[in-house]
Amino acid sequence: MLKLRVIEDFGEFEGLSGIWNNVLQSSHDNDIFSTWEWLWCWWKSFGRGRDFRLMIAEEDGRIVGLAPFMVSSYSFKHLGKLRRVEFVGFPHADYNNFLLTKNEIECVRLFLYGLMEYSDWDLLDLRDIREGSASAESLRKLCDGGDPALKLRDGTLCPYIKLPSSVDDYVKGLSRNMRRNLRKRMRKLRKSYKVGFKTQRDFSSVGEAMEIFFKLLSFFVLFL
Repeated sequence: MLKLRVIEDFGEFEGLSGIWNNVLQSSHDNDIFSTWEWLWCWWKSFGRGRDFRLMIAEEDGRIVGLAPFMVSSYSFKHLGKLRRVEFVGFPHADYNNFLLTKNEIECVRLFLYGLMEYSDWDLLDLRDIREGSASAESLRKLCDGGDPALKLRDGTLCPYIKLPSSVDDYVKGLSRNMRRNLRKRMRKLRKSYKVGFKTQRDFSSVGEAMEIFFKLLSFFVLFL
């Protein structure tokens, strides 16, 4: 049976770093914007004036779901104040998520019912949830269940470019003029330097690949 635990003291959240990221690694929606480090840094920079409200779903003493909520106040001329429940990280995170490892729908339902126990907010507004994520699917199924208080709608579009599997495939997708200019510039570059292409798989770890990437990036910035 699921049980709900609520943490409203950010100091308690600070002690959850190891536990938090272990849950994140097992969750269905694992991205950098749900890491303890990101949320901690965000709150330290932007959390002033907001109420921290972390909801934890536990089953047999184990954490199976996390909902990093906060309550923010907004003032509107002639309309007064509005207290809104949001994800910690909004509006700066690209994506916001629940951390769900099992019983996804039941965990989200538990979080929403838990919020209903509080009378200090006016609107639940959970934005920037990735389409196709376990968080979005759980909310969609709850909305389809007929609760008139819940509405799910498409928000901000996040376009992306699917990268080809190799440099050769990438070049084949360029226009004839672009391919000609690329070959010309590569010949010129190779007259003075040794040039080659590597992928992350050519390194022993992601960390090593990222270290090389940042060194190359800083070298590039120096010549801008």
